[in-house]
Amino acid sequence: MILLRAIGPVTHRLMSMEQWRAESELACLVQPKTYVATGNMVVEAAMELAEVEARTDGILRGFGLPAGVTAVVRRPVDIAGLIAGNPFVDESRTRPSQVAVFLAKGAGEFSWVQEWQGEERVHVVDDRQLIVDYPMEVSKSRLSPGLIERRSKTVLTARNWNTIVALNQRALERPN
Repeated sequence: MILLRAIGPVTHRLMSMEQWRAESELACLVQPKTYVATGNMVVEAAMELAEVEARTDGILRGFGLPAGVTAVVRRPVDIAGLIAGNPFVDESRTRPSQVAVFLAKGAGEFSWVQEWQGEERVHVVDDRQLIVDYPMEVSKSRLSPGLIERRSKTVLTARNWNTIVALNQRALERPN
């Protein structure tokens, strides 16, 4: 799965999801399927994750997108494991748009989580993934995605629980 960081209206003017799929196929990524227009792609590739990331970043630069728009890549098994290990099961069911998964491009520095004293609950999955339970709208939280990225000292992209589950489902539906 490929999840783009920093995708928005400017990105869409420079690159449509249809164009991204077409260029991904040319880069030997097999059967690219996007999910909503927010930079999510389920794809197959006979290469290492780092190579998928590098090829996708090359595609993004080819469209003239800035370096801040970058690819974070995960295997379907990684996302399935994240879902299975979710510590916020009830919250994910009752308010999935307020449970966010933060996925790091590289290893993150997550020791700050132990000292966090806000209302939000933060679970460190590993050195590349966090799950945050926001008891309020994410936009009203002091623990903004930007703050999480700065404190973690790595590039991160976030998706709400609905999106993570939907991407996982699309990966499971692919023929083997």
